[in-house]
Amino acid sequence: MTNRAMELSRSEVLRYRMHRQGLYRLEEQPAILDLGLQQMGTSVAQALAARAPRTGWDHPELTLAWTYRGAPHLHWDTDLGKLATALSPRTEDGAAARLSWSKPQVDRCGMPATEAIGRVASVAAEVITAPMTKGAASAAITEHIPRGLGYDCRPCRTFHVNEQLMRVAMLPAGVVLDREAPKIVLRPGNLPRPKRKPDPAAVIRTYLRFLGPATVKETAAFFNSTERELAPVWPRDLLGCTVDGAPAFLTEEPGELPEDPIVRLLPPMDPYLQPRNREFLVPDAVARKQLWRILGNPGALLVDGEILGAVRQKTSGRRLEVTVEAFGHLSAPVRADTEAEAQRLAEARDMRAVTVHWLD
Repeated sequence: MTNRAMELSRSEVLRYRMHRQGLYRLEEQPAILDLGLQQMGTSVAQALAARAPRTGWDHPELTLAWTYRGAPHLHWDTDLGKLATALSPRTEDGAAARLSWSKPQVDRCGMPATEAIGRVASVAAEVITAPMTKGAASAAITEHIPRGLGYDCRPCRTFHVNEQLMRVAMLPAGVVLDREAPKIVLRPGNLPRPKRKPDPAAVIRTYLRFLGPATVKETAAFFNSTERELAPVWPRDLLGCTVDGAPAFLTEEPGELPEDPIVRLLPPMDPYLQPRNREFLVPDAVARKQLWRILGNPGALLVDGEILGAVRQKTSGRRLEVTVEAFGHLSAPVRADTEAEAQRLAEARDMRAVTVHWLD
């Protein structure tokens, strides 16, 4: 790691992230797809609308898969094979972290977490040879795994493979998700099975490119990894910096950053909201509680890098209703720009009209 350190202010970090994530809408093809976009409802379409110059942007070479933290993300087809290798756990504690398993849970399953992931991945590659609903795939996998890898599921009223274990094992099994299906449908993705030792250096750099500066601990949290797993493979060519005095890492110097004022409506799980240091992104504790909930996170109103409100949406026929709960005073120009962004959201979601409601 280099000894070079630059000092960055919080405002410079926020502008850096906005610029790298394409929120200034300077590029036709959103660069953020190199990292991936998490899908929750229509969040992908909304995240692209916040970044692409035109609404309705899409590309045929994008595929949905369970990747980071076992959550569904949209990625370039050509990145999925590399991700399967890079995200595979290097250590036993890394594997347990991927599964959110404690030692008692590992003991109950009867095998190390690394072996459990590999076992389910091997079975999935054999049984998912055509599109299958999640329920059918789960049932097929459960028939061929040790009982310790499943559990009695009360909502399903059946015994099946552990949910997070199944999600984490699908990418190394070469299994992806059908973007167009109304339900969760799994299908073979024709991906190469990971064979060489996992090297997460490339995905670490990608994370820092879009969500840096960050520490090893913050980066590990994004991947459901651990500092112990990432520290030995942490890239040595990163730039050291300090952010308001705290050490962190970047892939490159920020350079000249745009200063144009922007207003964007971000969906829940937007990449801008994904850094694990939430206190840095949203200093106000009350606002953080409104944005990050146990269930039902809202979207966010982004104004020049700052999160100034929580945003919820609902539809009525072909009408979109957007409710903005402001965290403080919003100027008339900001409200006008918010109305314009709401119109873009309506277009991206193929709605005929939009109404914005304000909660101050």
